[in-house]
Amino acid sequence: MLGVKIIRRKRVYPGEPEGFLSKVNWHFWRKSKKMLSKCIPWALDRVPHQPELERIKRMILDRLCGYVGDLSLLPLVSHAALAQQTLTLLPASVSTISPPRAPAAALQLIESPMPALQAHVIIGAEVASNSTAIVAGGAIGVPEFYTNHRTAVITDPHLLFWHGYDGLGLAKRSEVTSQASGTMLFAHGAANWYHWLIENLPAAFLSQDLPDGLADLPLVIPADIAHIASFRDSLELFRNGRDVVALAPGAHHFERLVVIDSPVREPMNLRVGTWPDVQDYSFNRNLLCKYRCAIFDRLGLTMPQHDKRIFLARATERRNFNQAELLGIAERYGFVAVYPELLTFKEQVTLLASAAFVIGPSGAAFANTLFCQPGTRLLSWLPPPYKNFCSYMNIANITESRLRYLFTTPDRPLRSSFDVFVAGYNVDCDAFEAALRCALDSPDY
Repeated sequence: MLGVKIIRRKRVYPGEPEGFLSKVNWHFWRKSKKMLSKCIPWALDRVPHQPELERIKRMILDRLCGYVGDLSLLPLVSHAALAQQTLTLLPASVSTISPPRAPAAALQLIESPMPALQAHVIIGAEVASNSTAIVAGGAIGVPEFYTNHRTAVITDPHLLFWHGYDGLGLAKRSEVTSQASGTMLFAHGAANWYHWLIENLPAAFLSQDLPDGLADLPLVIPADIAHIASFRDSLELFRNGRDVVALAPGAHHFERLVVIDSPVREPMNLRVGTWPDVQDYSFNRNLLCKYRCAIFDRLGLTMPQHDKRIFLARATERRNFNQAELLGIAERYGFVAVYPELLTFKEQVTLLASAAFVIGPSGAAFANTLFCQPGTRLLSWLPPPYKNFCSYMNIANITESRLRYLFTTPDRPLRSSFDVFVAGYNVDCDAFEAALRCALDSPDY
């Protein structure tokens, strides 16, 4: 279009010098440091132990962190080790864990200790909205599980780039936005419905019983869930008039931050070549039962007749699978496709409570099986390396539902849990239909 002048808004960079050559030189080094900041975590990709690093990777840790300027190699400790005050909310307990069970397999039960649930008050906490890590007092704090578990990792691209099992972590440091006080409902994965419903939202429920001066602190959530109705509505159940702070991307400094332990202990991810083990899992049954009942009570729901047959379908293309084929089979047996992300939180709870049979992939939406009634029959599937993945079996134990699994054929080699998160797969249609008929007809399902 002739005569139209396009004006581009100039971005302002703090510290940018005057003069063309000075600017070119300054931006060259700025870009170089930015590139190295991205390359360092990539090069350290889930390495477990600093002495095992290749020579080039040791150089990255020892030399380039200082050059880049915004990465710090710090001791890795538990959240409790950073706390100026720790309060015990629930005592230690023992949970009964079941590994995934095929339709015809025998039930296995394994006892696993669940530590006490505590609230930790941390002064001067440096955080990021999509990270579980907290930097304070010259150390990086993470849930205690990760300080004792040699193969579990909770790294993220926002604050904790890497951590080893020898007590070191690599944190990204940047200019922070100052905040006053709050209760932490943000974490790595908090925008995933499973992690929000099962790990993060229970902190809002527990925080109601904190002593004066802590119980009324604002609830701090990631900004990227603040606009999602189901997250917002579920939080409202336990807000009790408290302010809600939506934490924007970037670094934030809290004068005082209350961190409440998760009611489940399980790995977010695992190092390359390692897979979930039954001993990795435990959960506080009493707390999750009370939390479940509180949700029903505050939504004003009574247990409906449970006779529906639902298929938890996916509208997204992540982790593609032969959904259309499986849904076609399920529909012949009276199942109806449901897309939970299109429902309100109350509708999701009501639907799962009214279901007698639930089918669906092992993923975020399956967290809603927390609202199933005793005796509900569930069918899901997992990749073969996840034969000891216990998260949803633990939920089924809480609700006394009957969950069975099929195992899938991935569309690519699986090296780690990170690969599982993005890999597509196929479920054998004949095995699926046989398991479905078993769920409907077998008295021993």
